[in-house]
Amino acid sequence: MTEPDVEPEAEVQSEAGPSPDAAPWIVVGYDGSDPAKVALTWAAEYAAKAERRLQIVHAWMWPLFTHNLGPVQGIEGSGLRHAAEEILTEGVALAHETSPELKVETDLKAGLPAEVLLEESEGADLLVVGNRGIGGLLGQLVGSVSLDLSGSSKRPLLVVRYSRRDDRPVMACIEGGTDGQASSPSVLSEATKMAGFLGEALHIVHAVPPEKRHQHESPEEGRAILDRAAEAAARLAPDLTVTTALLQGRAVAKDLLSEAGGAEVMVLGGHRPGGSPGAVATAVLKHAPCNIMIAR
Repeated sequence: MTEPDVEPEAEVQSEAGPSPDAAPWIVVGYDGSDPAKVALTWAAEYAAKAERRLQIVHAWMWPLFTHNLGPVQGIEGSGLRHAAEEILTEGVALAHETSPELKVETDLKAGLPAEVLLEESEGADLLVVGNRGIGGLLGQLVGSVSLDLSGSSKRPLLVVRYSRRDDRPVMACIEGGTDGQASSPSVLSEATKMAGFLGEALHIVHAVPPEKRHQHESPEEGRAILDRAAEAAARLAPDLTVTTALLQGRAVAKDLLSEAGGAEVMVLGGHRPGGSPGAVATAVLKHAPCNIMIAR
């Protein structure tokens, strides 16, 4: 979808996004809602720990509906553009309140949130969004940004549902390949990296679907997959505390949701062919008792 034409004086012009050869950065979508504030605070703290820059992006949707974006004559501080700029100003203040020394950049761009964030996060280490965003009519038009991005984002996506909680592990949900090896290297590497930056333990789980038991994967093979994953994590981060669990309930999504009760972040694999996040990821995004990362 192309950006709408706007009058020259109302054209959205923001700071340029980070260049490809710039230092690593994290992108967070921000619309001023309470869930967005939780996501921004989480992202700011994590960016500081990971020594990354933070880019706060606000998708400005009003140009899609009207050209009357400037101030009302005679009323100082009015107008839709001013309101959008104030949202970003508030976001910067919130980020610095969380991490005073953090380098923060802003980006105000016309378009729908998922499309804007997809474009602006290209090349970023991580894209962070809140669990829910704007409500009302605009919210109905936009739909679920996090669900949309979970299937379309080319970068690791973190959906923040809860404020930062200490002493909770990062949970890596690995899948088994046909050769008995873990088929989720990006899940393990992203989860290990995040656990290291947060200073938390890494909890590796492998859920065996009922249809794969006995015929395709025995409990012993499942445990072997976990053991190899734990060894790989130890090579990536030797000082990390690593635990494992083999899940063999009746439904993978329910098993993962139950196991994630004590986690800070659950890390899942990427989207399925066609851009779909998959049934398990969709269920987790809707019901997880923790924050969720979709690895790439």
